[in-house]
Amino acid sequence: MKNKILFLFSSVIFFSLSFPGLLISKGFFLFAWLCYIPAFYVLKNLKAKEAFLSGLFWGFFSYSFLCFWLYKYDFACALAVCLAMSVFHALLFMIINALSKYRFSYLFQSSAFTLFEYLRSLGFLGFTYGTLGYSQYEISFIVRNADITGVYGVSFLIFLFSAFAGYFLNGLEVINVQELKKKFLELKYDFICVASLIIIFFAAGIIRPDTPCARSIEVALIQSNSDPWKDGIEQYEKETEHLIALTDEAFSRDENINLVVWPETAVVPDIIYHYRNGTDRRRHELARRVVSYFASKNCSFVTGNNYSKVSAGGVKSYNSALYFENGFNGRIEDIKIYNKNHLVPFSEYFPFDKILPTVYNSLVENGSHFWTPGERIEIFECGGIKFSTPVCFEDTFPQIPSKMKLAGSEMLVNLSNDSWSHSEACQRQHLAAAVFRSAENRIPSVRSTCSGQTCVIDADGRVLCELEPFSEGVLIFNVPIR
Repeated sequence: MKNKILFLFSSVIFFSLSFPGLLISKGFFLFAWLCYIPAFYVLKNLKAKEAFLSGLFWGFFSYSFLCFWLYKYDFACALAVCLAMSVFHALLFMIINALSKYRFSYLFQSSAFTLFEYLRSLGFLGFTYGTLGYSQYEISFIVRNADITGVYGVSFLIFLFSAFAGYFLNGLEVINVQELKKKFLELKYDFICVASLIIIFFAAGIIRPDTPCARSIEVALIQSNSDPWKDGIEQYEKETEHLIALTDEAFSRDENINLVVWPETAVVPDIIYHYRNGTDRRRHELARRVVSYFASKNCSFVTGNNYSKVSAGGVKSYNSALYFENGFNGRIEDIKIYNKNHLVPFSEYFPFDKILPTVYNSLVENGSHFWTPGERIEIFECGGIKFSTPVCFEDTFPQIPSKMKLAGSEMLVNLSNDSWSHSEACQRQHLAAAVFRSAENRIPSVRSTCSGQTCVIDADGRVLCELEPFSEGVLIFNVPIR
């Protein structure tokens, strides 16, 4: 049993090293192709109960290492994620164990793993970090085929390689040239089919021409590197002036900027509410300062902001992106709004307050700020180019940017704030997902973040430029549009 645990633990380590982390800042893509081989090799020889326990072990430790940054933010939330992944993998490993008895089991096993990745991206607890395809985010000839297969197609290919390798090695008591040759002859047609599929996929990515682009838009992305844990009106005033100063710096460098993007919740006080309501003088003045600044420039602006909407059912609060189109003259009614559709579970949204009031109250007492989920996809336009604004981790889910593309979006403008994690690994894991959203939809992405990764991604999923993480700066780029 000791050897089996060592095999499983080596699988856990290779998995965590595949992605950006503490030891390898950008991750190492080749480890993803190796990480599941020990697991597939071991699982065939386990009983159902042992497979279940192995899945508990693998799921908990692999996601603890992968999402170590989540423990810094909220220990209870991180523990919930790791326990959920532990249970999911326990069930999955039982299925993989049962399938391992069949001929061509590697096909069924890789399909089961891929289906699992897709299913865990859905619903309230949807979580896509650790999707195996994301580990390939820097390999352009793999990423660019995502418009055909999606990220899950890339994952399937990696799972297939690992499952077949485990299938090939299983039953070999001694690994030497003679035994390997014998096994190869036994499975030569299987080997040829799997190898051909992978080679064709790689070759297609290598020979495909770049996405043609006929237009462009000059974008300035602002990275303020503010501290999300500091609050109070004095801090909000200071941060707003800092954003304005960075934006002025951008205009001093380039007078032809079409669109300026500030990060998620760049301005914390509700601009629209406090502009209209003067009961809090300093917040009212801050809102007026932002509105008048945007109105004074010959440019369009997007900023993250809180937004409150009064309806018959009471006041609803949203995590939003506000769009001030070029020519905005200070009329609040002309501000366009996108309300974040997919909220972060437990910290932004908990729909079970009536069923689980104790859990709900505990979350509120520990600092969770709950929002109302948005219900619509909004498309904005700047200089004839249509774009949409996924907020925060919405660009880690394939479904939301896909809806935006289908609604007419020609560019994704992501507003994020991952600075709470104090981790470059967290920010790069987020970036890895964003790369696939551009490639899947064949449209560019620009990302304005508080502390990283502020960058431009082209329609083929390549990061064209980015700012250093945990620094303040301005990124100006002429973004090519398909």
